[in-house]
Amino acid sequence: MEFDTSVLTGDVAENWKTMLTEIQLKLIKEDQKFSKKLGQWDYFGEPIGDFNTEYAYRALVALAGLGANTVEVALYPKIEQDADGNTLLNFL
Repeated sequence: MEFDTSVLTGDVAENWKTMLTEIQLKLIKEDQKFSKKLGQWDYFGEPIGDFNTEYAYRALVALAGLGANTVEVALYPKIEQDADGNTLLNFL
């Protein structure tokens, strides 16, 4: 495995910010595979809480809230717009 040494040059903080932004965009796309729509709410669906090999989904949940229970135990609703279509605070 080769290590990309380009991350060691330039502004380290900026490099991390860029990398995290890119990772978040990839994880958000992954989220769409597991998201369920109920009305204007989205819910994180299975296999939340029991991820098995869904590592990207596990990472997304960890960024949003560190961990999660299975769908038999809890629901995790999310919403990005209010009823009028105004964007709400977006942390991911």
